[in-house]
Order: sequence, then structure tokens, then C-alpha cells
Amino acid sequence: EPEPAGIFVIRLRSKDRKEHVFSLAVVPDLLVIFEPELLLPVDQDDYLVRLMVIVPQNAQFDVAPPAEIVTTEDDAYEVSVPFTEHAVKGTFKFAKGAEDAVLPLSVKLPKVRWRLQGFANNRFSGWSCRVEELWLGDWQEAGEDLLLELDLPPDAGELAELYLDESSQFVTGLLRKGVARFNLAAFADTLRNSAADLRVFGIRIYGPRRKLIQEGLLFRVRCRWRVEAVDWSVENLATVRRLRFQWQEKGQAQNRVLRLWRLWEP
Repeated sequence: EPEPAGIFVIRLRSKDRKEHVFSLAVVPDLLVIFEPELLLPVDQDDYLVRLMVIVPQNAQFDVAPPAEIVTTEDDAYEVSVPFTEHAVKGTFKFAKGAEDAVLPLSVKLPKVRWRLQGFANNRFSGWSCRVEELWLGDWQEAGEDLLLELDLPPDAGELAELYLDESSQFVTGLLRKGVARFNLAAFADTLRNSAADLRVFGIRIYGPRRKLIQEGLLFRVRCRWRVEAVDWSVENLATVRRLRFQWQEKGQAQNRVLRLWRLWEP
């Protein structure tokens, strides 16, 4: 009966007799299942990723923090890990002759990442796994040079579709080695004429024969400036009173004016 796993040493010799040696760990019956299959961007910091790790018979699996084993049943391990991590790290133990062999194991999280090219000051030019909020003014300033790049695991799909909520607009891009690119100029007029404060862009990932693999939120675009959570306080200073105002702004604005008036003389 074959062993569940093994470590092999491979030696390559070139024509000039230089030898290159590297080792390779083979675990033929190891199975890793993510649910969902792809991890789309999130807008909450405490989101937990769940996966199932199924090991060969008579083998054992353990994880390193912050990952945790939630349940174990026979050879199946249910694991949770914070979304902020890049991989689940642990050890795989199996019998090798009279002794146990231990292999370090790292399972990369199948995240969908995105970034933009064209914003001033290179804003959002780094890869992001979060649902961010963009400002329409920055979008308009970029003009036709605004590009979106999408990054997935290399074998995750064949086609990606970027769409705007509550409209029939979408653009498609072929996934080449897990990367797709989209020109966002086609959405500019729709966003500029939108009556909504916030518009949402989503993504659909398709496999062979246009089979839908995953769909979800990618980022939001704020189309109108809004002030929320207005608060004020009064401080008595001798013969005068000092008013202090604070608020939260959604979007960007210039030359803002705070206007006060007497309630009995509007």
C-alpha cells in the first residue's frame, strides 16, 4: 500500500555539468475546499474565511494561529481564518516507515483583488481586497485613462464581467493567468447623471461554458456630496459663547460655507 505522502529530491544537471537540486513534497490525496470558492472583497474587518481540509487516511493536520480548527470528523478538518490573512499555515503529519514525518503546509486564500490606474496621486493603485468607496470627482478627473485591473488565482475562471447596479451596463474581460483589465470610461455619463448618492459596481466570474462561479460587490462610487451626523456644542467664555460644530462628510467639496441664522428671523 503506497504511503500517503512523500518527500522527493530532484537533481537536474545541465550540459556544463552544473547540478541543481531541490526537494518536492507530494501529498496525492490532500483536498482543500473553500466555501465560497472565491473570496470577493469585503467591507468588514472581522470577516472569517472557512475551508475544509481533507487529509489521507492515518494522517494528521494542524494549523498555526490565527487560524483555528473548528471541527474534526474522520480525516476532514473544518478551519476558520481571518480574511486579513494571506494563507492558512500549519503542519501535515504522516507515517513514514517507523517514524512520523512532518511537513509545513501553507494554503493560500483564493482572494479576488482589484486596483485602479489613472487616479491622481496614485490613489487606489495598490491591490485591494476591500470594498472601497470612490469619489465621482476623482473618476471624472481621470477621464478615459481610468483602468480597472482584477487579479484572481490563475485557474479561477475564464471570463470576468463588471456591472453597474440598477442598470444594464456591463463590460467584460478575458482572464489571462488570472488577470483581467477593464476601461471604465463607458460608465462616466451614467454616474454623472445619477440621481442616487451611491452607486455600486459588482463582478461576475465565469468558468467554461459561461458557468457562473462567483458574483458579488467590488466597490462603490459616491456621486453626490453629503453631510451626516451633524453635532454641536456650546461653551460659555465670559461674555461670549463659543459654538463648536462637527460632522461627517461623504464625498468631497470645496469652498464650503456654514450658515447660521436666528430661528425667529429666518
